[in-house]
Amino acid sequence: MRSEDFDKLYIVIPGLIQKHRKDYDPVISAFERLFNSYKGRIKLFLLGLPVGKFGSSIYKTFEKMRNDGYDVETFDHFVPDDRFDDILTTSDIILAPIKPSEILMFPEVLSNISKLIKLCEQQDSIEIYPSHEEFGVGIELLRDLYNGIANIENIWDNRIKNNFMRSWIIDDGKFKYDISRI
Repeated sequence: MRSEDFDKLYIVIPGLIQKHRKDYDPVISAFERLFNSYKGRIKLFLLGLPVGKFGSSIYKTFEKMRNDGYDVETFDHFVPDDRFDDILTTSDIILAPIKPSEILMFPEVLSNISKLIKLCEQQDSIEIYPSHEEFGVGIELLRDLYNGIANIENIWDNRIKNNFMRSWIIDDGKFKYDISRI
């Protein structure tokens, strides 16, 4: 992909364009200024599909930048793995405009499991039937799952790439976690 244009700075923003995870306002503002100051010296890849009205709005903003003559490449379809990997590995900067609340790993998942644990603790007798078990299990499975997810940050370097699912697989010995790469 990058056999030429080594005089350009390649920047990629990977992942779905969605409101609840990313903050695009400062990114758009920054690129408007960068493109005006360094026209022809920056190439931006928006490597993710838009989600909902918000995603479409952001997508259209970057499309307008391209139509105004700036070097912006967007994708409105699934990007094949080899192209996706090529863009990521040849870019100079990978930009992830993650909202501060998303920096903590999996806060919503942990909150929901915590609520389920509290609900179970309020019951006299309870059996939990996870999809991978034939028989009911106790609340300890939920506690183990909560602790395992809370520990993912510490075992992140042990992840294995799953190209088919475009995800990372992390095995903590008790659970296998399949975490999206996009």
